[in-house]
Order: sequence, then structure tokens, then C-alpha cells
Amino acid sequence: MPIPRKLESQVEDWFIREGRNSGVDFEADAEGAMKFCAGGRGGYFKVDLPDRRKMVHLIRDRTPFNLQFGRSVVPWVAWNAFADISRSGIRQVLVSLLNVPERMNWKACMLTEEEDRTDAQAFKTAFAPFDPSL
Repeated sequence: MPIPRKLESQVEDWFIREGRNSGVDFEADAEGAMKFCAGGRGGYFKVDLPDRRKMVHLIRDRTPFNLQFGRSVVPWVAWNAFADISRSGIRQVLVSLLNVPERMNWKACMLTEEEDRTDAQAFKTAFAPFDPSL
């Protein structure tokens, strides 16, 4: 999910901090962790950082994982447009990072029908150059 450029340098620290608070630890070797899970051998939660590095948390068998953990890192602007997309735990971190605790519950992010149409049209216009069907 997109993040404002002015916050790019803070994303990793926020995931680490919120991870500690939620019992989510990130592997020192993200690529190795991903290889370990290849072929369905294990579950994982992955964060693609703005600088293209990755953070990976291995989800252990019989250990609870909060699916809302990552969802809170998504900026509220993007969240408005994509509120119905599950992003396995970004919300908790983004809500803290962007200081918008009132948006923790996805229902608080719902748009009116007119706002939704306006956002959808703006999205279509912005990405029209990348639409192969046009």
C-alpha cells in the first residue's frame, strides 16, 4: 500500500516497534525466511519496505497471529480507497504511524457513495496510462 514520502524512512521502525508490542518478530534474513516457507511449508507475514528491502515474520504453528497487525500501517488516504482489502495486519501499525487511532476500525473508514464514486474515478484516471485495455 502506498505511504506518504515524508513517512518512508519511519516504516521499518514502526513495524519493529508495533511488532514488539504485538509479539511479532521479524527475521534477520528475510530472503532465507521466504525460502524456508516456499512450497507451502510455512506461513509468513511480509512487509515490502519503500527502499525495496523486505521484513518477514514467520507464523508459527499453533501460535496466534493478529491478522489486523499490519493493516494499521496503510495511510488513511489509501485506506479510504481500499478499505475492503484485507492486508494481513497493516492497520495497527499504520494507525500508529499516521496518528489516526479513530481509523483502527475499518467501519470508521467507509465513504459515502458519492465519495466512493469520486475516489474510484480519480483512481481510474490516475492509472489509465497503465491500463492495457485502453
